[in-house]
Amino acid sequence: MKQRIVVFLCALSVMALIGCGGNSLDGTWTATRDGDTNSLIFAGGHCFFIDEYNDVRKYNFTFDNNAGTIQMGWTNASFTLRGNTLTVSSGGINIPFLKDTKTTTPSAIAGVWAVRDTKWLLAFMGNTVFLVDNDGDETHAVYTFTNNSGSFLTERYGYNVTFNVSGNTLSANVTSNYYDGPLSFTRQ
Repeated sequence: MKQRIVVFLCALSVMALIGCGGNSLDGTWTATRDGDTNSLIFAGGHCFFIDEYNDVRKYNFTFDNNAGTIQMGWTNASFTLRGNTLTVSSGGINIPFLKDTKTTTPSAIAGVWAVRDTKWLLAFMGNTVFLVDNDGDETHAVYTFTNNSGSFLTERYGYNVTFNVSGNTLSANVTSNYYDGPLSFTRQ
């Protein structure tokens, strides 16, 4: 009986490691190629791509670990996921992305937050927050967070955001050239 339990626990561990039944991509993955750094950030069903010019784009994606394919926007690529290395292959080029396992997000804000019936979205991953505004424009910033309160200022679009978290509600005050006012985000 003990042997069966050990075998079952080992099988569960292997399934978790290879991503069966869940999204094993969540996190920040970075690749440096020809001196340029690109990052893929997967958070709660969303993918953010930061290019070598520090521009950010948000994609919906599908990830099929069994078939070894990932589709982001119009791009369909094959991949190999081994440990903390995600090698994306497209057009005959293999690009290895390494997962950031050191930078952690405070659990109170980790993940994706949205404003109901709008495009407003915040995704906290590592030390970075990604913002999608009501027009669908994407930007990102490094945030500060202490005692359930935080803030960030984005370079692109100049969003200045202060926020407080209480359970699954993130109350934000947003100022910029495009929007001024309060927003209430809910954890997704």
